[in-house]
Formats: sequence, C-alpha cells, structure tokens
Amino acid sequence: MALTPLVLALVGVAVGLAVAPDVPAGWVVLGVTAAVVGSAILGSAVFLFVDRKRQPPSPVDHEES
Repeated sequence: MALTPLVLALVGVAVGLAVAPDVPAGWVVLGVTAAVVGSAILGSAVFLFVDRKRQPPSPVDHEES
C-alpha cells in the first residue's frame, strides 16, 4: 500500500513516454503524475505531523533526575 504512489508515478511516466513527449497528451499525463505524487507526499507529511501531535508525550521526556 505504501508503494501505491510510486507505482502510479512509474505507470504515469511510462504512459507519458509511450505517448511521446512531443505530444501534448504526454505532458498532461506527466503533469497528472506529478500532481498525484506531490499530493501523496504532502498528504503523508500532514498525516505524520497530525499523528505526532495526537500521541501522548513519552514518559522518558518527563523523568525527573
């Protein structure tokens, strides 16, 4: 499941190159691929940031010596 964005990116690039980079459809496919990969990265970063904030603090951080 974690490889899904990578697989989509590789398929998008392969299709874009198969259509040929000089054809506008190839650039559209590459643009959509970049958008999918970018949104996946951004979504993952936001999820990890929010998930980090939801977790209770570690007991190690609050030990008194």
